[in-house]
Amino acid sequence: MRMRLEDKKQKIDEERERPENKFRKREETLRREFEEKEKSEQEKRETENQKQAEEEKQQRAEYDQRIEEMKREIENQRIQYEKQQKEREEEHRKKEEKYKQDQEKMKNDHGRIIAELQMKQKEEIRKRDSEEQMRKKQEEQEREEWKRKIKEAENDKETQEEIKPQQREWEEEKKQQMREREVEERKRKERHEKQLKEKQEELENKRKKYESERDEKTKQRGKETTPEKRERTERERI
Repeated sequence: MRMRLEDKKQKIDEERERPENKFRKREETLRREFEEKEKSEQEKRETENQKQAEEEKQQRAEYDQRIEEMKREIENQRIQYEKQQKEREEEHRKKEEKYKQDQEKMKNDHGRIIAELQMKQKEEIRKRDSEEQMRKKQEEQEREEWKRKIKEAENDKETQEEIKPQQREWEEEKKQQMREREVEERKRKERHEKQLKEKQEELENKRKKYESERDEKTKQRGKETTPEKRERTERERI
């Protein structure tokens, strides 16, 4: 009779564990799919970043080439327009100096803004880690308490049978909480990445706008006639 009861109990336990095992397998499958997707997205981002860097390098090379062409043209006209050349050189020097100052300021401002955002994100992570450490400590204390209760009832099978389901329920609750925290952590990482990417794009767009406006001013000045240039130079001196 006792043997049949134990066999029956074992079958019940197996039936109870079967959904749990199935769930764990499903969870592992989802985790692998997520990791593969994340890896694919990371590779895509890296490819896009590399493409963007190459485009920026090409744009910079084209810009430098235009500057060199302007310098050669000025040099070729130096003998005939010595006075005009000196004015252009002075104007060019001022523009380049202002451009360098603006670029340096923009670089520092952008670096500071990104650093502040990263610092804020690090502080959020530090706070979360501190809370996680406290939670783990509390959970370990609770787990030790369950062990103590079971040990105290090691000679009382009836009491053990009452405690073990409660312990399993507690363990399931902790597993569920852990899964929820993993989801929250994933969302936090995605949010941080999105914040950083959006801020970098915002700053990059500002830089491009500045470059575009500067190029446009350069083109407009290039279309000026000699009297117009002299008039503008006089206005800038006042």
